[in-house]
Amino acid sequence: MKTYPCPDCEKILGGQHNFCPYCGYDFRGHIPASQNVNEMPTVEPDKPDAASDPITTPPPPSLRPQPPTTGGNNQNQRPPKRIRFIDLRTIIGIFGILDILILILLGAWFFLWPGVSEPAPQLACEQLVASEFVPPRFESGIKGELDEDTLFLADTEYLIQETLSVPQNRRLLIEPGAVIKFDEAAVLEVHGGLFACGSPENPISFTSDSGKADSWQGIRFLDAADSSTISHALVQFAGLRAISLENSAPTLADVKIVSSAGFPISSDGNEMPHLRGSIEFERNAFDALEIRGGKLSDKQNITWPNQDVVYVISGPITVGENTTLSIDTQTTLKFWQGGRDAAGLIIQGLLKAEEVQFTSIYDSRDEVGGPTYVEAQDPAAGDWVGISFQEGSSKSYIRDSLVQYAGRGQAAIAMQATAPELTGVTIADSAWYPLSVDADAFPTLQDLTLLDNDPGDALEVRGKSSMNSRNIRTWQRLGGDEQIVRIVRGDITIEPETTLVIEPGVIIKFEPQGRLIVKGTLDAVGGNAEDEKIIFTSLRDDEYGGQTDKNSSPQDERHWQGVYFENSDDSSVLQNVILRYGFVILDNASPRLIDNLLRDSESAPLWATPDAAPTLQGNQLQDNGLNGIAIAGDKLTSDHIWAPLAGENGQLVRILTENLTITENATLQIGAGTIIKADTKGKITVNGGLRTAGEAGLPVIFTSLHDDGSGGNTNQQLQEPHAGDWQGIELGRDADAIMGETDVRFAQDGLFLRDGNAPRGEGIVRLLNGINAVRCNGDSILPDMLEAEGNEVNDLQCPHQ
Repeated sequence: MKTYPCPDCEKILGGQHNFCPYCGYDFRGHIPASQNVNEMPTVEPDKPDAASDPITTPPPPSLRPQPPTTGGNNQNQRPPKRIRFIDLRTIIGIFGILDILILILLGAWFFLWPGVSEPAPQLACEQLVASEFVPPRFESGIKGELDEDTLFLADTEYLIQETLSVPQNRRLLIEPGAVIKFDEAAVLEVHGGLFACGSPENPISFTSDSGKADSWQGIRFLDAADSSTISHALVQFAGLRAISLENSAPTLADVKIVSSAGFPISSDGNEMPHLRGSIEFERNAFDALEIRGGKLSDKQNITWPNQDVVYVISGPITVGENTTLSIDTQTTLKFWQGGRDAAGLIIQGLLKAEEVQFTSIYDSRDEVGGPTYVEAQDPAAGDWVGISFQEGSSKSYIRDSLVQYAGRGQAAIAMQATAPELTGVTIADSAWYPLSVDADAFPTLQDLTLLDNDPGDALEVRGKSSMNSRNIRTWQRLGGDEQIVRIVRGDITIEPETTLVIEPGVIIKFEPQGRLIVKGTLDAVGGNAEDEKIIFTSLRDDEYGGQTDKNSSPQDERHWQGVYFENSDDSSVLQNVILRYGFVILDNASPRLIDNLLRDSESAPLWATPDAAPTLQGNQLQDNGLNGIAIAGDKLTSDHIWAPLAGENGQLVRILTENLTITENATLQIGAGTIIKADTKGKITVNGGLRTAGEAGLPVIFTSLHDDGSGGNTNQQLQEPHAGDWQGIELGRDADAIMGETDVRFAQDGLFLRDGNAPRGEGIVRLLNGINAVRCNGDSILPDMLEAEGNEVNDLQCPHQ
């Protein structure tokens, strides 16, 4: 290294200096720090004797002593030179008009083109006044808190013991060639400013005193000055975080970090370091920049820039509701479970990501920055959690990006009460569904590619959630040629005053506990063409939407909990719908069911409470356990009419599965030709009013579920009806029963008359093929309208003789 003397104190110096570290001599203006500029003599400083001068190469011109200037008169000063002006004719004579125009255009381009006329940003090192710093005076190692702006001299070795702290409003300047060694577990904490200003020829070294890896902690920037700089430096043998940043954004220029026990650089994600020049990571446990888990500060905007390094997310990161996180294009984020909680992104504010790769830390492909973790292993589904968009994140977007190897405990991208945009996103190798929404999330999904996700390449709709909005919500067809199928898991509720529109061609599958509850309005109208039908089916039904559950087999249960209309009016409609393996429940509801195919239910495809009043038209029932509409519920509490229900192939039979009680203030009127079947527990108890309005040739029929002669084969069994297949009709002591043409078949008791209360009317009531045509517990004179035939007991007297 070249050496030369200080012109003021004659100390021998090495390297380039803006000042003398011994006397403060300022080479830029050669003003000794001890003198006032106005008192300086106007003579040059003494020059060293050339014969004894060891300097063979003088300092560069910027550091050479220059003759001083003063404000007073100086007889030795040369007179100022005259400025000669060149007129326009001379310029034209030299260059010509065309050349002048070209020069003008080039000049305008130079000054107006963005970035051309702007000088490159200077490092803070180039702007410091070194005379403001004082070299430390320590007899041994350095520790504690600096109480003044401090200078570490060039080509000097320093030992840091325990903790050396640069407090706020204090600065530490380190000159080129300085070697900063750290004792066991020592750390440099920077709350103020650190300026480690090495040079290409003479870098600064931060290293271990013992020369062993993981023997010192590292350099910590804690709310440090943003002007802090580490330039042309080597950092080696540090601990888990060689350079750690908390609410700090220092500049790191031409820095090499080697053999640290963890991450070479670590940030809390609130601010990112400014990386310039060559940033090299070698032989660290992680050759990447860590972003630690936690909640980002409530700043308006935070940017994670593309600085040609891989970011590793080591824990769950939350973007708060007042924060926008922007990730630059061509940035790679890898996720690693560094702590107790698995890594992922939780978005409560806004996320803006375009051309970003989100992947596992074990993904070592060249496209994602190559190997990052020293413990090499193959990436796998579920290596990290995923991205969760929560309420308030609706304006977020991910575009033209990759999300891979996520799915630990949730979908790769999960959404709750939000509507982010996902465009051109590829989601692959997730351990759970690639996409997941709750009932109130309606994202924009365009041009997605879903590959090799387990259990299927589908959109999960999470249960125990509801749609709460007066706006019309829409489930449209997702995906291209291969539709992205929705998988409903658990209860999804359409709340009152909310409308869900399902567009033609949409396929919705339900897991065994899946159910759609309609308290508001469901508008599901498919088209007439087969590919325009709306499909409600089982998760395990591969006929529609392909295989969406890789873990199931053809023998697995396909039953699900159905579509449940609760107090929903006739604004709800199911039309041109194919519903398989489930059922429709009508709880005091009156939706319109038109031209639907209801099939493969293990019981009845339609269930209705006694007071339900649906509009049924052109519906087909095929291959169900019961091809009819089952009456659910045990009481009718208001006046109601049961008219014949039309089906595609005849009447939809009502099926009594339990005792139906008509309460005192209610009347049930049954229209002519209506067929009601009952299973073993089926019964009608009348405490209020009963009207059977049958006509000659079109009676009201009450019969056994096994009676295929009326309403066809309802239970899909080749079983003959028998006496006592169902309980019969019971008239309470205060009942008011007016019966027209009526058949009561295969009952235990065709009519059970309490206290001898008999029906009245003008039609014939035929009591057929039961056990007791009539049973009563009181005296009564039975009307002539009763006829008994084929019963085990045909006696029509009360009490029986």
